[in-house]
Amino acid sequence: MINEVISPTPSDVAWATEFLADFEARGQVIRDGSDLPRLGRARKIMTLATAFGVQPA
Repeated sequence: MINEVISPTPSDVAWATEFLADFEARGQVIRDGSDLPRLGRARKIMTLATAFGVQPA
C-alpha cells in the first residue's frame, strides 16, 4: 500500500521521460526559471520509477 502511494504514476513517468529527452536534445540548456524545478521533478520521478519498477504509460 505504501509503495503505491509514494511511487510515480505511469503518466508521470511518461512526462518525465519526454521532458528529459527534450532537455537533452536542446543541449541541456536552461531556457527559463521554470526549467530548474521541472528538471528536479523529472529526475526525482525517474529515480522513483527505477526503484519501484514503474514504466511510462
